[in-house]
Amino acid sequence: MRVLGEGFENVEEGILTVERLRNNIRRDLHFQFPDSFPYGHQGTSVAELADEMFRNEQTNAFSQLQCMNCDFLDDTIN
Repeated sequence: MRVLGEGFENVEEGILTVERLRNNIRRDLHFQFPDSFPYGHQGTSVAELADEMFRNEQTNAFSQLQCMNCDFLDDTIN
């Protein structure tokens, strides 16, 4: 998403065209994941694209079960 955001800034400033930005992102995705993002007429999964675009390696939140009656505290789940 960072690359996409920076690319839109470059489009706004006239440094890149939208088409060039699209091609740059396609190239990067194909280079990193050639089986999931092939060139040509072979399709790409929108779900895989969304998963890669929104992937975040940092933990944003977690959940944890806790019983107020018996003081049970379960492990956290990221």
